[in-house]
Amino acid sequence: MRRVVIAVVVLGVLGAAAWLVTRPRGAGTPVHVLGIDPAAVTALELTHPNGVVERVVREDDRWIVETGGWSWPASDTRVQGALRQLAQLTGGESRDRVGEGATTLTIRAASNLVLRLSDNRLGGHGLMSIEGGGSYLVDGQLLDVFTVSGLGPWRDERALPGGGAGASRVSLSAGERSVSLSRVQGRWGITAPFAARCDEDRVRAVVRELGAVQVSAFEDGADASDAVFGFGKPTAVVVVESDRRESKGNEVERYVERTALIAGGPGDVGGKSAFAHVRIEEVRGGKAQMIGEAVVRIPRDSLSGIAVDPAWYASRVALGVPAADVARIAVWEAGDPAKAPIVPDPGRESNIILKRTLDGWMVEKGRPPYGVEDVESYALGVIKRLCSTHAETVGTTVPDEYEVRAFVQVYGASGPPIGAAEIGSAGEKTVVRSGEMVYVYEENAGGDG
Repeated sequence: MRRVVIAVVVLGVLGAAAWLVTRPRGAGTPVHVLGIDPAAVTALELTHPNGVVERVVREDDRWIVETGGWSWPASDTRVQGALRQLAQLTGGESRDRVGEGATTLTIRAASNLVLRLSDNRLGGHGLMSIEGGGSYLVDGQLLDVFTVSGLGPWRDERALPGGGAGASRVSLSAGERSVSLSRVQGRWGITAPFAARCDEDRVRAVVRELGAVQVSAFEDGADASDAVFGFGKPTAVVVVESDRRESKGNEVERYVERTALIAGGPGDVGGKSAFAHVRIEEVRGGKAQMIGEAVVRIPRDSLSGIAVDPAWYASRVALGVPAADVARIAVWEAGDPAKAPIVPDPGRESNIILKRTLDGWMVEKGRPPYGVEDVESYALGVIKRLCSTHAETVGTTVPDEYEVRAFVQVYGASGPPIGAAEIGSAGEKTVVRSGEMVYVYEENAGGDG
């Protein structure tokens, strides 16, 4: 028992001696150390003992991280969090100084601050010296953010920072297929390889998926032209453009943020990741300025489920017109179906006009269409078919055995037509053509006979 007591006493004495030797001298009552204004900071510059320099720089309304040979948008949350911690930093004054060759953090503002950060930790604290100022014993975890982690983790982890709900235009290509989509006044449309309205739910889901693609790792120091990455034969190309506005005094400047991602070969032996080369630009006044660029790894399946078939994005409804807005229907008939059909000519005056009245639909001009006994049911069936019924398939190719039956234009209460379509059949299927799109319906779907 006596030996145990002696051993405990000896260990206590040795521990106290070690603390007395290694602790910073003269550590006093904690005080606010820096007192910076986060809003006034324009850059943080981190110089490591090996001479490597990393920066995070404020450019207009965003922060950019410069590290590993690349520039990349920073996570605003991380930057603001770090600045807030630096502004609120407290520590006890010390007579010790951090020596030459330590990590240096320069805070650039109206007047710059240069901090030397010690790598040594004692009781969760570390020493920080201010050039031209004092030394302080401060929170070691905050120092580790700079001395251990560096600024790499401050980068935005999204592979397509301009994606998500703010996207204005999206272009996708893989192999021989490609599609371009554009949002105008809140509604999406296909602009290439043909023009058509979009299925809003499908486009929004894809835009969300693009905005959610995460960077697994940054390939710092990589050369994008190296054949090992496979960018010469891309598996997919994604371009996302976002229309932005920036207030400058009394004026508002409009510009475009463009992010282009080229997906290359597998990023690991198991094929769970893929290499991607990403370039981020701002286009102002027709001139492009590079904001960020990097070779990264992304999850292999993050792009595999995104459709490139243009027809997949097309609306399944032939006309983007609310049924309640249709007040008149003009019909050009192809002729008696029992006889040789006559191709409708929308360039001439229609031979039938149907009009909605307080008493229902009736013939305003001409006679009822061939074989139609109930004008009300016919008109409501046409409107339902064109304005609300989802087609079985949508594409740009007319089916075999297609025969045109009529051409119709729909009108509102006044003014020019608000929609037009050609109606025909292919076997037992009803076919509608509107613009470049061909809509094929199951038999009797829509109920227009």
